Amino acid sequence: MLFAASAPVLLLAPGSMAAWLNIDGTSADVRWAVQVIGACLLGLAGQLWIVSKGAARVVLTATAVTFTAESVTTLLTALTPGSFTPMRWFFFGQGAVSALAYGSVLLLSRRRATAPHAAE
Repeated sequence: MLFAASAPVLLLAPGSMAAWLNIDGTSADVRWAVQVIGACLLGLAGQLWIVSKGAARVVLTATAVTFTAESVTTLLTALTPGSFTPMRWFFFGQGAVSALAYGSVLLLSRRRATAPHAAE
């Protein structure tokens, strides 16, 4: 839901979003890059919604992909030049919590798949 809510802001107000993250939003290159991120988030939000309707194996595969994306995004948020603003802290926290949640789902599903059955 956060991807779907963030995407229009990134697409329609890239300069403002960049400024909230303490990045120079007056640069055409930065605004373009922020809009590309918005387009990617729009696609990812749609993909996650579609996958949520799929079989368990499809959902777990998408969970692994999303875990990787969230982890890289969180790392990049931490490494972005400039000081941390409230919006940057929000995105960093959201990414870290999401990465931990997706990672936990993967670990639990792997553990459940390898656990001995009670009847054995």
